[in-house]
Amino acid sequence: MKHSSNIIIELPEDNPSKAFYKIVELENKYGFLNERLKKIDLRISDRMIIQLKNKSELLKENDV
Repeated sequence: MKHSSNIIIELPEDNPSKAFYKIVELENKYGFLNERLKKIDLRISDRMIIQLKNKSELLKENDV
């Protein structure tokens, strides 16, 4: 799945809606979905693995 900010979101096979709700909850509370995130992996039930974009990726995206 890909978020509108080009963030790749990997959901678990079992109960993906519960994992997606967690992202929505965190976004509403902290506003953490931003252009610095590259990938969010929720496939492990008790963990959220977040990969940030490197500096060159951010510069490339902002170079219009």
